[in-house]
Amino acid sequence: MDPGHVKLIDSNMATLVRELELTTNFYRVLQDKNVFTDDQVKKIKGESTSVQRKTRLIKLLKSRGPHVFHLFCDALMETGQTMLERTLRNNGDALTERSKSGYITKEEKQILKRRLKELKRKLDDDIKEERGSLIDRMMALQEDLEQRVSDLEKELQWTRRQKELADSQRDEAIRDKRLTVIQIDKLEKEMRNLGQEKEELRRERDMAFNAEETAKKEKQSYEQAREAALREKEGLRRERDEAIRSKDQVYQENRVLANALSERDVAVAERNRAVKERNEAIVERERMQADLVSAATDRDVFLREKTAAQKEKNTYNTLMVKALADKDEAVRTRDEAVGVKVQAVAERDRMEAEVLAAKKDRDAAIREMNKAIREREEAVLERLRAIEQSRLLEKQKDAALTALGGPGAGPDVLRRGTPESQLS
Repeated sequence: MDPGHVKLIDSNMATLVRELELTTNFYRVLQDKNVFTDDQVKKIKGESTSVQRKTRLIKLLKSRGPHVFHLFCDALMETGQTMLERTLRNNGDALTERSKSGYITKEEKQILKRRLKELKRKLDDDIKEERGSLIDRMMALQEDLEQRVSDLEKELQWTRRQKELADSQRDEAIRDKRLTVIQIDKLEKEMRNLGQEKEELRRERDMAFNAEETAKKEKQSYEQAREAALREKEGLRRERDEAIRSKDQVYQENRVLANALSERDVAVAERNRAVKERNEAIVERERMQADLVSAATDRDVFLREKTAAQKEKNTYNTLMVKALADKDEAVRTRDEAVGVKVQAVAERDRMEAEVLAAKKDRDAAIREMNKAIREREEAVLERLRAIEQSRLLEKQKDAALTALGGPGAGPDVLRRGTPESQLS
């Protein structure tokens, strides 16, 4: 992929991760346009989360051919993601225009033109002043030369010394040039260091994205915990329903026992009537004997009925005790369910607060990172402008000196014929 398109995708990474929709139709269109192969699509789908799938897709996209950017935008348009496609295309067209014009906008051209005019005007003023001073000095030197034509032989030794001095000054100029080259190397090293710092800022941005992924994973774990709490709540609800059904069953059994007791009372009454009728029949035949037999029989029957009634009473008391114990157990279970629900709500509130705090920290880190990147880029541009201005001034100065005394003779013209006291 074209480096400009790679930079465009990197600058819109957050928008792509947030708004890109990885549907089945989108994968199919990408395969039809030969943007990705079947194996690459399987690798993308093999990622666990949506953010990881989108990140893997963008990484593979940047490693494809030079025309893949426009094919990717066409796939976005065909799958209905027009807003994202429009954003990428507009930025891509602007990037293409800037690449054709040397990455300089009209405003930057105007600013550069104004600064160039100011530098030219300032340089012209400096050259005029320096030229005036040079002309004055040359006139003075010419007068001295006219006065000292007769003393040329005497001043030959002095001229030689001047030549040696000029050679030493030339050597000094060479040393200055070497120092300038060393300074330029230092500036280039600083530019490389700035590039490394920019790379570190990119890694910090990736770390921020990873922090966002971690926050999403924590949110998913919180949702799983909430689902587990809901399942536990459902189990407690079923246990409560079972307790209520047990209570209803005990109530029905009590009703059955009451009905049985009433039926027993009816049977006893009928039996008593039968015994009475039998006694009345026997009274006629053997009153005294029947009374004795009837009294003994009634006593035995009473004792048996009393024993049966005592057993039924004990059974009823046992059932009542069991029903009360079940009721207490159901109440305890309900209280525990309420406590678990309260804890789950508190845990949910805490997790939501932590997620909000993590999002705020991530946004602050991203803002700081973007601010640092802008400051670094501005510093690099200022340093490049300063280097360019210094080089331009050196060239113009060399041109001015060359115009005064010929190529490579600027310093010699000024020094030739100048007394040693004036040079010192």
